[in-house]
This record gives sequence, C-alpha cells and structure tokens, in this order.
Amino acid sequence: MTTINTAELAQWVPVSLDLKAQTPSIEWGDFGDRRFTEPFFDDSVARWAAQNPPPRAVRTDLDALAMLDQAPSLDPNGMIFHLSRSGSTLLARLFRQLPGCVVVSEPEILNDLLLADPEMVDEETHVELVRLLVRALGRRRLGDEQYYVVKLSSWNVLKFHLFRRAFPSSRAVWVQRTPAEIIVSLLARPPAWLHARDVDPALAGSLFGISSDEVTSDRRRSARALFPLYCEPRRPCPRTHCDPLIIQSCRTRHGRSRRRSSATRSAQRRSSRWKRKRATIPRTPSRAYSSGRRRIADQSQNPSNASPRTI
Repeated sequence: MTTINTAELAQWVPVSLDLKAQTPSIEWGDFGDRRFTEPFFDDSVARWAAQNPPPRAVRTDLDALAMLDQAPSLDPNGMIFHLSRSGSTLLARLFRQLPGCVVVSEPEILNDLLLADPEMVDEETHVELVRLLVRALGRRRLGDEQYYVVKLSSWNVLKFHLFRRAFPSSRAVWVQRTPAEIIVSLLARPPAWLHARDVDPALAGSLFGISSDEVTSDRRRSARALFPLYCEPRRPCPRTHCDPLIIQSCRTRHGRSRRRSSATRSAQRRSSRWKRKRATIPRTPSRAYSSGRRRIADQSQNPSNASPRTI
C-alpha cells in the first residue's frame, strides 16, 4: 500500500470495501487519466489492477469518504434501476456516448455497502454512506465531467428508499421486460444472485423472501426473486415526483417479440404499397354492384316481385 496526502487521494477511485473487518475500511486506486469505458465498473477495476507494474492503491477507514466529499464531485443526474436482462446495459452504454457523461455500471463496492448488516449500520448512517460513496465514484477527476449516470444492479431496487433519500433530486429510471422472457435468459446464463439461497440463505431470505425449504428449482427461484423486483417500482410514493420513469424494453411489447422475419416485413411493405396505390384509384361502382342495388330497391318498393324463400 501507498501513503499519500488527502489532496491527492481526492483524485483516486474507491475500488473495494471491507465491512467485515473489526475496523471497516475502503481501498482507493490511482486511475490517473483512465476512464470507465468498459461495460461494467468492475471490468474497469480488473483492467486497472492487471497493469504491470501494479498500480498504486491505499486503504483508509470510512471517515475518508466524508473528508474527501469536499472535492469536486457530481450528484447523479440519473439512476438506472432494472429488472435484469432488460436492456439496461445498452441504455447505460448509450449514455456513455454523450460528451462529458460519466457512467458507473453496477459497482460491486456499492453492492457491498447495500448489504451491510442493519444491526451494525442504522438507516441514517446507511443513507449518508450511500451518498458519499456514489459521489466518490462520480468525482470530477479529469475536469470535463458534466453529467453522471449510475446503473445499479437489479436487486438494488429493493433499496430504492436509500437512494431516494440520498439523492432526492436525481431522476430514477426503471427498465423492464416481460418477466417470462427474463426467466428464460436467467436460466440460460444464471447470475450470481440466483444461487444466493445456496450460498447465503439468510441473504436470500432478507432480499427476496426465499427460504431454503420453500423453493427447489431454479425456475421457481427465478420467479420468486423477480416478483419483489417487479413490484417495488410500482409501490405508491407519497411524493409523486419520486416515482421512477418506467421504460418497457424495446425487445418486447405486450408480451410479444417485436422482431419480424424478412418475409413478414416484405409482405407488410407490399400491403402498405397496395393500400397507398388503392387510395389514389377512383372508386366507381361495378356493374354487378349497381344492378344488385337496383334489384334490392325494386323489391323494397314492390314486395310481390321478391323471390320466394325456401325453408
């Protein structure tokens, strides 16, 4: 580890958090002029740590977060919550294309803080630590940062009240997709939190309400895990401006895939062209249509001429 002064540490990035030690600590890394260009924040940390020679790092206590909060930092302009496998990573990468926009995607250090034992950290302290850590990740290190977007892990929506209290003026965005399609994706490529029940039953019970003897299959476990995530953004908020902006993923609409085959697209284009062409053709009644109308009119005026009905 390296010993540095406070002014220099203000330009460093928090990369890991240890809350299980007797004295909780946080590790800082010297990223220099390196930006968060990878899809996820932890990928940027891994690439930074793989440098040769090893990069500089230092570990401090949590009080350093409050001491360094005076350095130029950004409050998030937007916080992306999502239902997992719903296009949120694509949305975050689109934000990253904006000049001067810092995007921090699913930082593991923030997840570690959100999983802190409630018996050790009261809610007021928890809110303050979340605020300080998110601002530390959005430090204006290079001087051209203007906007700040944080993409959170899917289960972080269960801690939505902490983020809302920490950043009451930040815009919250909720990205969703048809739950059945999400479960199919989760079963194809299971995430780490899907097996939380096997690793830490207490954690799975506190987050998703899944007991060790209640759910046996991955399919049911996925459904039980998604249910509280899907319901959380729809809970009524006493202040209407706190409600998140809900975005339906462009992959699906009304439970059906929006992807169409080439044959379907060609048929729809031909149908559209025919409708436009038909609209320009003067519509004159045909001879059969005109004679049929005259026959109906004659029968209505002289019922005796009507042909007999066969029953």
